[in-house]
Amino acid sequence: MTTEKLVANINYACGSGLADCKAIQEDGPCYSTDVIKMASYAMNAYYYGAGHREINCYFDGSALIVQRDPSLAATISATRSWCVSKPGMTTEKLVANINYACGSGLADCKAIQEDGPCYSTDVIKMASYAMNAYYYGAGHREINCYFDGSALIVHHDPSLAATISTTRSWCVSKPGMTTEKLVANINYACGSGLADCKAIQEDGPCYSTDVIKMASYAMNAYYYGAGHREINCYFDGSALIVHHDPSLAATISATRSWCVSKPGMTTEKLVANINYACGSGLADCKSIQEDGPCYSTDVIKMASYAMNAYYYGAGHREINCYFDGSALIVHHDPSYDDCIYP
Repeated sequence: MTTEKLVANINYACGSGLADCKAIQEDGPCYSTDVIKMASYAMNAYYYGAGHREINCYFDGSALIVQRDPSLAATISATRSWCVSKPGMTTEKLVANINYACGSGLADCKAIQEDGPCYSTDVIKMASYAMNAYYYGAGHREINCYFDGSALIVHHDPSLAATISTTRSWCVSKPGMTTEKLVANINYACGSGLADCKAIQEDGPCYSTDVIKMASYAMNAYYYGAGHREINCYFDGSALIVHHDPSLAATISATRSWCVSKPGMTTEKLVANINYACGSGLADCKSIQEDGPCYSTDVIKMASYAMNAYYYGAGHREINCYFDGSALIVHHDPSYDDCIYP
């Protein structure tokens, strides 16, 4: 993410009234000159203050929910971090990275020689090993895992990646991606030779007019075919690894889905959404009247309730949770206190 985006996230989170940002003030225990750390703290404080709902960790697609404590990140990354190749790099670039790393005098590349235990015909594996050997030999400094922007630092052991990932993980599209990006991901995955995309052909069981579903299937097929490694679920930052089975998504969303406001919408847009939903005749907005259980001075909560009431009244169809691109479908119940969403 750009510095501008990170600063915008800090300002949004800390200015929301939901995030306790005292710890990142200049004299606080979490203050840092590293804007990524500052932004991550602020975004998590917002996510925590807003009730740990998935929608509160969106930030225009610039955030991720993780299952490890980022408070330990400094320790983890100093002792347990690896440098691997980004997906989508050309063979030429991967070979250049191998030659640079192994020719530097800092990387021990014996294990990827032809008789070595890490030798592979997969140039991505070979390049990742060499790049990590260089990163290790140069002292685990972030700058040594750059390789002209073709590398990533990860915090799981890539030696174990196949075993770890094959248990219960899937690769799906991030929300908010453009149709162009989704189509590009389908073409890349299905054209790679690693993804079996027969199921999303027009007569296949997973074919859909919903390009998000099609892209998620293709991306996961690539992720699966490439060995369930985190690096194979990157797609230029447009993918997420999830730990629920997306094959069940249609059932889940038909029975347990809600429509809520995207974060970062203007007050004007939120008010317009309330007026549209409640004036449509399809949404029951009694609960957000001044004496109702869902009335709030927080316009985001009011808008989300109204938008979901419209979505519910219109029959839970995806098209009814659009609101000019200002809405999201979520699969957790946004109800709170005595305010119960339909």
